[in-house]
Amino acid sequence: MNYLAHLYLSDRDALHRLGNLGGDWIKGRIEGLDLPRRMLDGVRRHRWIDTTTDRHPALKDAHQLFSPHRRRAVPIILDVVFDHLLIRHWDCFTRQPLGAFLDDCYAGLDATRDHWPEAGRPVLDSLVRRQWLENYQDPGIVAASLDRISARLRRDIGLRGTEMEIRAALPALQPLHRRVMQDLTRALDRDAQAQTPPYTSGRGP
Repeated sequence: MNYLAHLYLSDRDALHRLGNLGGDWIKGRIEGLDLPRRMLDGVRRHRWIDTTTDRHPALKDAHQLFSPHRRRAVPIILDVVFDHLLIRHWDCFTRQPLGAFLDDCYAGLDATRDHWPEAGRPVLDSLVRRQWLENYQDPGIVAASLDRISARLRRDIGLRGTEMEIRAALPALQPLHRRVMQDLTRALDRDAQAQTPPYTSGRGP
């Protein structure tokens, strides 16, 4: 899952959203870190989402939709494409308008600057100032984003030139994405009622 999905699957408070969004920039054990408790809860949620999504059976079907030479790149491709699908089908997941949700997220992130992970500050600052999550509505922007990720790697793992394959795969990816999102939200809803967070118990959909 990428930025938008982690924000969507967060609790509504700003520190939890920051931890869930910024989990990739906080490595290793988090016990004992001098960070707010709600931010640490968000990091735990981030890790549970990533682990559960990676193990989800639907991802096996999704991998078959891309060329074999992109095998190592597919997890990254799916992360970004799933944000595109979440935007395109936003009304299927929540009644809150996308614009209102994003405005709340941007404002909350801006208010938590004192706690931003150092490694993630450039991305978070760009995200808040330029508000570019909406851009993922365009598959061309998704492919361009993957090109930029590839440019930061030492060698190309299959992230370049993905637009045609992404567009061709979207009809088959849409129901797979919905299945993953529904399983994640059901797990969170179920365990919220039981007051037992799934991301601390090691369970997943």
